[in-house]
Amino acid sequence: MGTEDSVTIERPPFGTVFRVTSEQFGLEVVRAALQHRPHATASVRDRLNGRLRRLKVPGFRDGSRAKTAQLELPVLDRVLDGDDRLAGAVLRCWEEANAGLRDVVAARLADENIELCTRRSSDRFASTWPESAWNSHRTALLEANGDLSSDAVGVMLMLLAGKFPVPDLDDVPQVVSPRFRRWLDELEALPPTAPEWSDAEEFGETVTWLAEIKGTELVIAVLKRRNAAIDAVLDGYGDELGYLGIDTAAWCERDGRDPLSVALVAEDLAKALAAYRPVRPQAKSREEEQKRAGERARCEEAVLKLVADWEALPKDTFG
Repeated sequence: MGTEDSVTIERPPFGTVFRVTSEQFGLEVVRAALQHRPHATASVRDRLNGRLRRLKVPGFRDGSRAKTAQLELPVLDRVLDGDDRLAGAVLRCWEEANAGLRDVVAARLADENIELCTRRSSDRFASTWPESAWNSHRTALLEANGDLSSDAVGVMLMLLAGKFPVPDLDDVPQVVSPRFRRWLDELEALPPTAPEWSDAEEFGETVTWLAEIKGTELVIAVLKRRNAAIDAVLDGYGDELGYLGIDTAAWCERDGRDPLSVALVAEDLAKALAAYRPVRPQAKSREEEQKRAGERARCEEAVLKLVADWEALPKDTFG
């Protein structure tokens, strides 16, 4: 259909419209459809009445005979409970009741070379399209027609194009972890009627909570690693640090430098000081001292470079 590719996803049922819009707007759609029922074309009216007859309305054996005020809430409840054929009948009648809006939206789609959906299922959309494309058309229509309702324009676009908007693939976060990817693939394979979806919101909140807990645990672990690395340097190599004129007091301040960066520098510094310790003393012979002097200079350079690396770490980035 048209020039915009559909997103590959299961065709969403018409009831989805009522789940992604506000309950107030859903009630307005139901009310407008029911009020238009006496004036609707025969096919649209018969289709809606056929679904209403199955509706349980207090005082009526045939729900289609009830008045609009008596039907509004029962119809909305039934739609939200999953009666997608009733949702389709309501939306078709609502579309016909809003002929002016329909013409405006149809003209926009024609200008964009997007064909109108003429062969409609009774319970679901023909396909999907990227949410960004749908929103672009909606925004353009609202800018050109300031008196239109954003929700109404959005739904009319869905109905006339026969496509339900879904998140752009580029907007979906890419999960790298193989374990999480397997979990997501398993969830994606579940049908929309699977009972697991009733816990989806709580599951997401629990995962977020766990991520926060693990984040705190990671910070604590990194702080322990930093403190242990600094203590290993200060406690194990005080003489070497003093000889080289390194200010050990500054290392004790814990002044907001990134703890992992400090830990890595301190661990490398401990290794450099361990290599420096045996070559620091004067050798017993001139020949041996000549060899040791070069090694000593290289070790001192390595130690001082690591101290400079530590001093260059930005302060106040943590804490």
